[in-house]
Amino acid sequence: MLDKIDLYTILRSYANKSRNARVPLDAFIRFLQNMAGGDSPMGKRLTDWAIDTRQKVIDGLEKLIHQQKVEVRDDGNGQMVFLPYFYAEVIEAAYTNLDDSAEIPLPDEKMLRISVPSDQIRPIVAGAALISYLSNPQTSIIPIIKLNFPNSNGSALMLSNQLPEFILDIALKKLRDSFRRQGTLDFFTQRMLTRFRGQDAHVREFIATLVSHPNEFVSSISDGNDFSFQACMYLCQLIKSYVEEQVERSNDRKPVHITLGQSAELLLSISNYYKAAALDAKEKELAFDGARLMVLEPPWVYTIKDIFSYKTQKGRTLIDAYGEKEVGDFVKGLTSSKIDMQMPQILKFRSAGGEEWLVSKERVIPLCSKLMEEINSTILQEIKNRWTKKLRDYRSEAAMRYDDDFEEMISKQVSLFSPQLFLIARDKRTAIVQEETGPYGISEQVFNNYRPVPWRILFKFRRDTILTSCRFSLPIWYSFPVIVKIIAFFKYGPKILAEDAKTQVAASKKGNEDGSEKIKTEARKIMKDALPSGSSTDAYLESLNERWNQHLVKKDRDKIKRDVNALVKNYLNSTLAVLPRTTLTESIIDDMSTNIIGLNDTLKKINDKNSLRLYIKIYLLKMLASAKV
Repeated sequence: MLDKIDLYTILRSYANKSRNARVPLDAFIRFLQNMAGGDSPMGKRLTDWAIDTRQKVIDGLEKLIHQQKVEVRDDGNGQMVFLPYFYAEVIEAAYTNLDDSAEIPLPDEKMLRISVPSDQIRPIVAGAALISYLSNPQTSIIPIIKLNFPNSNGSALMLSNQLPEFILDIALKKLRDSFRRQGTLDFFTQRMLTRFRGQDAHVREFIATLVSHPNEFVSSISDGNDFSFQACMYLCQLIKSYVEEQVERSNDRKPVHITLGQSAELLLSISNYYKAAALDAKEKELAFDGARLMVLEPPWVYTIKDIFSYKTQKGRTLIDAYGEKEVGDFVKGLTSSKIDMQMPQILKFRSAGGEEWLVSKERVIPLCSKLMEEINSTILQEIKNRWTKKLRDYRSEAAMRYDDDFEEMISKQVSLFSPQLFLIARDKRTAIVQEETGPYGISEQVFNNYRPVPWRILFKFRRDTILTSCRFSLPIWYSFPVIVKIIAFFKYGPKILAEDAKTQVAASKKGNEDGSEKIKTEARKIMKDALPSGSSTDAYLESLNERWNQHLVKKDRDKIKRDVNALVKNYLNSTLAVLPRTTLTESIIDDMSTNIIGLNDTLKKINDKNSLRLYIKIYLLKMLASAKV
């Protein structure tokens, strides 16, 4: 049984007879009615169109219009069906069946017997105009490219998606065919050997690649190989001169001359484009590498604007040279990790105000050290000035007495004098970077076991030493607490002193209460994630107890359970003092569970340590969720 033919194929076949993309609708319907159902092989394939032909054609055209394959217009003489891609399809078919022989030029309108409307044609002259077009080609196959060649070598129609690779391949095939038919390969080889004296091996390799390995030949040009490019330019000039000499001798420009001229011009233009593209790619690579290396240079912290404004070797900024999207993608690539579980090459830090800073992973810790060094003396002097003024006025504050309040005061000073340091040195990613890029000396570590080192330790500030220094800068009686209290009593009265004491006690109490509530909230959150869906804390603890506590006698099982619970409570009591200053995480709870097992020789011998560890973890969370930390 013969295959049926769709409407678009029938329309193309009809248009192909007249070599025109405009098909008169009525004439086409009459043609289809006459052909359909006939005894010819074609008629048998058109049987479905024999009945109610007009309506079927109209229905079919509606679908093709929706698919943008056809347009229906009324030109005053009746309705016309226009096939916008007809000429492009004719050209594509012509190249598919094109003989590579040097006797046949590239197809033009005359050869194809078509007349392409001017609105579907984009004329380009081979040479500089073609090179410019290839640098910024059109994305659609329409308009059709009409390439005009110099030196009376005619023109050729081609599609945008055939440039440059497919057309260059056609040109090279025609040149090779000419070398074979005309016997000119030795002639061109000798001329090139004369031009490139002392480089015989390179010349012969170039010719052999051109003749036998066209893909390698194109690659050598597109990769920016200097010798291949220079040899190609000279060969093209030789071919063009040879063609003009042949035309002058015969006093006739034959098809073979036109074909050789077209091929040489195409090879010349496309090679120049490839060379320019290779140079642009190299320049682009150097520009982005330069921007990447810039982040490694002092001051080590940059903004995205700094990257955009980086100057290339030609003095243009990155964003002007390559556009916001490409430079933005470059920055995104730098700040995205390409390897699992590793920090990206560049870290992006965002301040509370929305400002973004870019820091190379290799420079994060040195930058912290540098920033601390820059503000160390400033903060120290601020503290001294503050405390000296307080002491001179016979007053005091909690930061003079307690390390936690002293730490809080330094933290505020850091955020004021170096927001970058405050953000970077307290970012959890910095702890990972420190681990990846170490080793560092103790003085250069801003995290210890993934916990931030206190500012007072980083800056090497000793509260008592600073306070003593401040007292020594004042008259000697300021060094005697009894005298200071007496003077303060008479200066401010008992009410002010009582208020100072009350404020200090309240601040300390509030800090503990805030820490307690924080720990409870964090513990409940971790507990919620750790418990199986639908299970209560006590039920899950009992289930875990039955897994690790497998003593046969119930009395003994209960005793072991009580001992473990007591061990957990004792351990927790010893750590409660530091927990309010810590952000409680699941990893901290896991570490605590492991430490508890490690502290007891009996627990080390339990077979199912995973169940035991999980039991201790849940019990710890239960205690913390209700404990008064």
